[in-house]
Amino acid sequence: MTHSWRGEFDPPSREMIDTFVDETMYALPHVVAHSGKDVESDVLEAWRRYAHLYYATLATLELPSSDEIAEFEQVARRRLHQSVGLEDLHAAFRRGARILLEHALMRVDPVDAGMVASITMEFADQMTTAAERAYLEEQRSMSATESDYTVELLLQLFRGEVRLEDAKVPMAPVHGYDFARTYTVVSFAPSARATPMRHASGPELLPMLGTVLRSVLPFALQVQRDDDTLTVLVPGDAVSNLAKLLTRMLSGKFNGTLRAGISIPTAGLAGVLPSAEQATRARRVGEVLQPDVLVHVWDHVRALDIFRGANEVETYVEEQLGPLIQHDKRKGTQLVETLAAFLEANGNRKTAARNLTVHINTLDYRLRQIRSILGDEIFAERSFAAHLAVRLFPLYRAQNLPPERSLGPNPYPDRAGEVTTATNASAV
Repeated sequence: MTHSWRGEFDPPSREMIDTFVDETMYALPHVVAHSGKDVESDVLEAWRRYAHLYYATLATLELPSSDEIAEFEQVARRRLHQSVGLEDLHAAFRRGARILLEHALMRVDPVDAGMVASITMEFADQMTTAAERAYLEEQRSMSATESDYTVELLLQLFRGEVRLEDAKVPMAPVHGYDFARTYTVVSFAPSARATPMRHASGPELLPMLGTVLRSVLPFALQVQRDDDTLTVLVPGDAVSNLAKLLTRMLSGKFNGTLRAGISIPTAGLAGVLPSAEQATRARRVGEVLQPDVLVHVWDHVRALDIFRGANEVETYVEEQLGPLIQHDKRKGTQLVETLAAFLEANGNRKTAARNLTVHINTLDYRLRQIRSILGDEIFAERSFAAHLAVRLFPLYRAQNLPPERSLGPNPYPDRAGEVTTATNASAV
């Protein structure tokens, strides 16, 4: 500082400092409200040291040293642990500076009043800035600790090492993840079909993904699981927007090498396990049914997931389409794909032929073959059952055909690319 006294400065007595402390505490009773004697004593002593430091600044016309400031950085950290909010801390420093200035102006020559006001502003700004910085640093440190605890808790739940009723949730929403809020679970894993990115294999992609997610979804909670998947809890219930965001991210930064599944929104710690299962099932089933889609939403695939086991899928599909499947195997025809395209087009022959990239006469010939094999009712009262069966057919053939066998075109070429043979029953 470049100030100098023109008049005389009369240092305060201990009684005056005690008066300042009393006035400051009286003005801010909420800072120590509901606190024990230890906290109140700590606050009183901090104000006493603050006043001494302020008057030392006036006497020497030098701002506090880094060591002196460090003392009040520790005070700010303690206030966080004493549940004092940052706004209360700011208010306390502002009020304290005003009271100190009022006391100081009563003890200086009027010609120095402007200088004292300027020094007080510099002093208060330096102390408040340092205290805020320390408070926020401590808050981030505590948040990271609570986040680590929550991640470990979720890992134990996923592994079955701890029961839900025994789980102790961190003190959210102040420091930990707030399970009282609505959240959505996302499951990420490397695609079984995509070629890994250059210089990164499948499992190595997940740490890279975690880094990107911290910038894209900074408030999400990430759990790297033992099965080389990443489970992420995302605050909020905007599933459609989340799916669009993740699709852009996976197609851009990761070149389609990862797949994601999104659960329906939930709340409470009890919702974690079922929602994580939903997200996992959405990703696995969705990748088989629509392999070119990067992000699968549980609500979109849940109807097909009523067939949870491989045997259930096989039984249902063969009941509805068995003769057609056998004909395709023996003759190398594509009648199942033709039926799927025809039903998907709601019986519109031109649309079905266009989607199959065949002449409409070829389509008509195939439809006559289908009628001769399955009967005319396949397009009447059995149409819903047949439609469901052809929707399940990608799951069926992924489970039943050997890897070296060509699978033919995808039943839904307008919605997904070719279904490859990399997926087996255990993948779903």
